[in-house]
Amino acid sequence: MDSLGGYVELSEFLLGEGELKEWTGEGELIPDPNLIWNIDHLASFIQMELDSWKMHCEIVDNRLAVTSEVMCSFILYEKENVRFYIKSLFDIATYYVACIQALDKLLTQLYKLSSKYYRLKVKKPKLEIDKLFHAKAQFIRDKSFIHQYSEQITNPMDKRAAMSWTPNISYKSGDIPTCENYKFGDGKWWVKVNGIKTETEVDISTNGLVEFATKAQEQIEIRKSRVIHYYNEIKENKLLEPDPVVIPVK
Repeated sequence: MDSLGGYVELSEFLLGEGELKEWTGEGELIPDPNLIWNIDHLASFIQMELDSWKMHCEIVDNRLAVTSEVMCSFILYEKENVRFYIKSLFDIATYYVACIQALDKLLTQLYKLSSKYYRLKVKKPKLEIDKLFHAKAQFIRDKSFIHQYSEQITNPMDKRAAMSWTPNISYKSGDIPTCENYKFGDGKWWVKVNGIKTETEVDISTNGLVEFATKAQEQIEIRKSRVIHYYNEIKENKLLEPDPVVIPVK
């Protein structure tokens, strides 16, 4: 764990003494150290958002603890509190998607380094990932937050679910609600036109924020471990070659 409460820093494993690196014919360095550092930055941004959210929750939850159940809903639906929640959700989804894309790009660079430069036959390890979570986070980022992508949704009720930013509040009667009782994207919409009923089919429902952020971090860590393992396999196999030949590739 780092000082921000985060996880593994890729730069600690991939950069430094004895690191693998080659220049391409176009003057590109692979693996790109800036890409590696940026992955670490993006992952830390999620932890920063989570820390900020927890501080916000502490303030709001202290108000809720001394308020009637009826008034609790009014507090949670205060404009600034709702906006803080959806901002945090969109930020985490955005950082998550950007980080995953960067990790995929890094894997591609490592594959190029291994197969085309060092002529090694090192297979990328296959690890189980949560495809449903990834699809949900991608949809929230691309279709809910990034407006222009919503035109790609063919089901108008799915589009309505994506573009409905106001969360619901879900908690058991008699309990004191908290900021983690926000529920985003659980609206089920329908419309009937010419006798044909169209309903919401996509599932982007998200409870609170801590669970979503923690899941995003877990998925990033799975991919980081895949990158580190693959990098080490390349390095070990390269060392086995008595006189490795580096082949320039354009």
